[in-house]
Amino acid sequence: MSSAFSLPPEGGAIVIGAVTVDGMIEVYVQDHGLGIPAESMDRLFGKFYRVDSPDRQTIQGAGLGLAITKNIVEAHGGKITVSSAGLGKGATFKFTIPVARQPAQSGDVLIVEDDGGFAHLLEAELTARGLSSVWAADAETAEHLLARKVPRAMVLDLLLPGLQGDAFLRRMRANHGLATTTVVIVTVKDLDPAEELALQKAGVAAVLRKGPGVAETAADIVARSLVPQLVVG
Repeated sequence: MSSAFSLPPEGGAIVIGAVTVDGMIEVYVQDHGLGIPAESMDRLFGKFYRVDSPDRQTIQGAGLGLAITKNIVEAHGGKITVSSAGLGKGATFKFTIPVARQPAQSGDVLIVEDDGGFAHLLEAELTARGLSSVWAADAETAEHLLARKVPRAMVLDLLLPGLQGDAFLRRMRANHGLATTTVVIVTVKDLDPAEELALQKAGVAAVLRKGPGVAETAADIVARSLVPQLVVG
């Protein structure tokens, strides 16, 4: 599906369309205008970056629009890309977002994580290991889900909007027990020895720092802890 319209001052068609690709909606915007030089492609989504050329001097802006757009797209589990044949040859921007689905209410693993992209990555890794999951973007939502069903495992971020992860874990241990629930912490927070000891006393199976490959590592830890239950079930 696509549509086209003209944008002054130079005119020319701008084509906007969308297709479904591998469970994702891909939206594209194509123009035939100023184009983007090759040396600017890698910096285009950086904050305050603007292509420096005489034909853009009349275009207003602080160079934040694409950086903000990238953050929004990635927060929803998508990606954004750009391609251009060069100056004067237009450009095509594409971004993807997951197809909307009915939120799950329970699963083997409860993911408490405010980063949508990382949460979707964890879901994929858990699914590959035969585990179902449900995602909560904050502790308050997670608490409502726990009231419905206690999960077999939980992957928890410590830096959350509202109630923080460590406080949430203490509350859940007190209110719901979670004695048989494997808890894996995945966070960018720098923990001091006292905080690490408190998490150990709370029965946390592992504390992982966010970075490349950490979703796979967290999923492996969870899967190993649940193998006996999965075999019996």
